[in-house]
Amino acid sequence: MENVRGAVFYDIGTVNEDSWEFGDGYYHDVGFGLRMNLPFGPIAIDYAFPLGTPDDDEEADQGGQFQFYLDYQF
Repeated sequence: MENVRGAVFYDIGTVNEDSWEFGDGYYHDVGFGLRMNLPFGPIAIDYAFPLGTPDDDEEADQGGQFQFYLDYQF
């Protein structure tokens, strides 16, 4: 089926209060998803599992999370 593809990903990044403040802690997660070309347009659905947070920040680690978006680009 050409209209459906799978995706596997690893994300890493940091979040700062100020745009010029660079922290030393990184969040990272791993996940999988689907990319579908439907008649009304492309849609992506992802599910990610957190692997680590700075200083083991328990408030930031909310377990696995879904995300979806329309009209994705590669």
